[in-house]
Amino acid sequence: MYSRPSHLIYYINSITVDDLRTKYGAEFFCAAFARFVVLKRNSQMTRTRLEQDILDVYMPFTSVSVYHHIRYQEDDGSDGTIDSICIQPCKKDKNGGMVGGRFDTALVHTGEGNCGGIHGTSVHTFVVFISLKCK
Repeated sequence: MYSRPSHLIYYINSITVDDLRTKYGAEFFCAAFARFVVLKRNSQMTRTRLEQDILDVYMPFTSVSVYHHIRYQEDDGSDGTIDSICIQPCKKDKNGGMVGGRFDTALVHTGEGNCGGIHGTSVHTFVVFISLKCK
């Protein structure tokens, strides 16, 4: 997966954290977000300290902005799409039955190893793309 998306499209405004759990299957969103915040502050901390600091993270929001499609394009300005990742949360069909969601999987470069081959990559299934904006 490329480091920067060219386009974030299919923007859905204000999905509640509860909807992230039920419709998107992001059961551990709050814990993952708290881990992100703590590691952003100090990426070199021990695992024990990380687990302690996660408990102190306050989330001052009840909803987040969500994207359902990310498209990656060539840096040279051409219109060709190199790759894209899509998500679609579960929904009800016309008879009221639940239709399972669609969540793409991608190889993500972890920063370890070289950029060639699969060394230094891990497999991730994307259930939600959020946008973080500073105020």
